[in-house]
Amino acid sequence: MMTSDPSLTLREAQAAGLGQNHKMTLEELAIILHDTYGLNVTFENEQLKSRQLSGEISSATIDDILYAIAETFNIQVTRKANDAVIFSIKQE
Repeated sequence: MMTSDPSLTLREAQAAGLGQNHKMTLEELAIILHDTYGLNVTFENEQLKSRQLSGEISSATIDDILYAIAETFNIQVTRKANDAVIFSIKQE
């Protein structure tokens, strides 16, 4: 399901499995980002897929979500114009 509204409401987040205290891997989150926003997430490093996150999203834009992922995991998140997103390890 793709939404035209660029923000993810709490109700949408909970329906997508991003509610309070829910643990998931980045790979599971990538599926939700695809189903909700039509983003095609690619992992340049397979180990990134298994990194786990938990928490709550109240109301955030997709850019806010991607920024939070990048900062939380200290990874590079690159968003391309064709709705492709690449998760990769930051180059120091």
